[in-house]
Amino acid sequence: MRFMLYIAKITSEYNQHIRSKSKAFDTQYGTLVARLKAVSTDISRTISLLLQTSSNALTGKLQELEAEKADIESVLVELERDHQQKEFTQEEVGLALARVRELLKDKTLETTKTLVHKFVDQVIVNSESVVVHFNFFPDLTIKLDIEKDCPTAEHLTRVQGQSSSLADGFGGVLSSK
Repeated sequence: MRFMLYIAKITSEYNQHIRSKSKAFDTQYGTLVARLKAVSTDISRTISLLLQTSSNALTGKLQELEAEKADIESVLVELERDHQQKEFTQEEVGLALARVRELLKDKTLETTKTLVHKFVDQVIVNSESVVVHFNFFPDLTIKLDIEKDCPTAEHLTRVQGQSSSLADGFGGVLSSK
């Protein structure tokens, strides 16, 4: 049952992170699209002026505008690619963590290290909380209040180096390097 609380907390924090990234994406994307439209308009005007008069300054300006347009288009493509993250359900997170738990039951140090290094960047354990920083989402952290979220977190501080205790107590959810 306690494991389900961890799944709910992780799912909630992750999805909140994705939603906040989505809001930032919308703002940045809208700004870039507006700038792209303005640059395209400036390019059209510059071309019209160049057709009427030959000017090295206008040619240079046209090259600058075209380079800016290419840069904006490149950033937009990158933003669209990075924005492909979806929210997860508790079932999906539970299945992934169950798979990790099964791998941790292997109880070999190598398996544990591989899993931890793949997913967890850092775990900070203090008297009030356990904070987990993940590799895949550097700005996403999960903070578990010891009193409310993880009454066995005190146990974690005693067994940080023991992979079997981590597998049994947390199913690989909270591990440290």
